[in-house]
Amino acid sequence: MTTQTPQEKCKNINDNMIAAMSSHHGNRSAKNELVKTILADGHALVEGVPGTGKTQAVKKLAQSITAQFTRIQFTPDLQPFDMTGGDMFVSDPNGAGRWKEVLGPLFSNIVLADEINRATPKTQAGLLEAMGEKQVTLSGRSTPSPLPSVFSVLATQNPIEQEGTNPLPEAQLDRFLTKIYFDPIEDKDEKAVLTSTGEPKKFTPLTLDHILFFQKQAEAVAVDVKIAEYLVALRRATHDDTRVKDKGGVSTRGNQMILKMAKTTALTKGRSSVTAEDVQSIYSCTASHRIILNMDARFKGHTGKDVVESALATVRPPTLTQDRREK
Repeated sequence: MTTQTPQEKCKNINDNMIAAMSSHHGNRSAKNELVKTILADGHALVEGVPGTGKTQAVKKLAQSITAQFTRIQFTPDLQPFDMTGGDMFVSDPNGAGRWKEVLGPLFSNIVLADEINRATPKTQAGLLEAMGEKQVTLSGRSTPSPLPSVFSVLATQNPIEQEGTNPLPEAQLDRFLTKIYFDPIEDKDEKAVLTSTGEPKKFTPLTLDHILFFQKQAEAVAVDVKIAEYLVALRRATHDDTRVKDKGGVSTRGNQMILKMAKTTALTKGRSSVTAEDVQSIYSCTASHRIILNMDARFKGHTGKDVVESALATVRPPTLTQDRREK
């Protein structure tokens, strides 16, 4: 029996998660980006008009792993306590009472934060510590409580509805590893939706150990100095763009996140080193939401994606030797 290499095992993990989503039609690249976000130990902001399958895609993805999955429906009256939990006073049959620790839905492996832009800024800010530090400070506690080792927030929002919504602040947008767009599906995919039985391809649900194994392998993916130079040049190009606010381009932390996603992409293809193509394939979904445009650019309808595409078109990618590309 042939023994699989760690890279081959990682590719199979990715392929298995993709197979679990096979009954969800359309937006293939967006679904691939969702899978990579979880494998990269990150969080995703999923944006699209109603009816494009954002919530269903997240649910299908959660089914590929034997993990705890929770959905939080964000509304204007949702409070941070509703997400995090805390100490609650509970009465017993004898009339006495005691304080009991009640953990909220954030203490899960995959959290679907549905319509996150409908919550108040106070509630949105309640996600910051959880997403950035993998820990939550419960009410009445002086020390934070750790979240599960595998923890990803997949948040959805509707970009066209403005009434009763609160746009996420730029500081919180930076917490998301990716911003993924779900477009209306093509005619052939809609036909498949209408005639589908809803059954995905055969797949074996993964365990949390599979995800942790992948994440451990991703840390060891090699990065050539030319790739590092390429990322620095791309970051500089976003700052030099006249549409970008002063110091509003990709940050150093943003570059670290982009490299993390590029390493994950290399592993999903069965390789142990990053190529320029890996960077290019994920640069838009990992960098566009980190761009802060000036007022003139916003007035003219430009987006962070426009700036990112200009940077990719301007900066020449490095040429790696064949042996480095094949690793």
